[in-house]
Amino acid sequence: VRALLGWLTRRAAGPLTVASLAAVASNTIQAIVPAFLGAALDSGIENGLNARLWSICLSLLLLFVVYAIGDTAQSYVGMLAWMRTNFDVTRLVGRQVSVTGADLPHQASTGEVASIVASDAQYIGNFFERLPPLIGSAVSFAVVAVLMVSVSVRLGLIVIIGMPLVAWIVTLVIRPLQRRQAVQREAQSEVTT
Repeated sequence: VRALLGWLTRRAAGPLTVASLAAVASNTIQAIVPAFLGAALDSGIENGLNARLWSICLSLLLLFVVYAIGDTAQSYVGMLAWMRTNFDVTRLVGRQVSVTGADLPHQASTGEVASIVASDAQYIGNFFERLPPLIGSAVSFAVVAVLMVSVSVRLGLIVIIGMPLVAWIVTLVIRPLQRRQAVQREAQSEVTT
């Protein structure tokens, strides 16, 4: 499994890299926009409409343009990574089926082969499509943590400790769901056999 995932990662390295950079850019912008809005409000309340407020507003406009480009690029190129890995798995299965030929029923049921193409390839593709946003989220989490600690150490520690704790609690809910999906996948394999 590791060798297959490593090979698929190398095959999708270009789209994964571009999508990851775009996700880092867009997620980091989402993380820092509240700081810019806070600075704009503070400047506007203290000094009215002045050059500093205009520069912050123009910076926000530029950030929104970069965000729109980054988010669109991440979605588009992430889909390319999904298609590459999904089609590679499907093609590998097809090649193995053609090489195995008449011996296939002795090695695997047709339901298992159909299940790999119908579901496993999708799961692998979904992993590669969701990897860049995960990387972007991790980087933006670090940016928010640094911003929070620079404003208030207590608030920063709450974010640094609390957010992973919430994510861990969510995984406790997801595990039973994944077990049920595995049972459903097995039943689907039996039906197509």
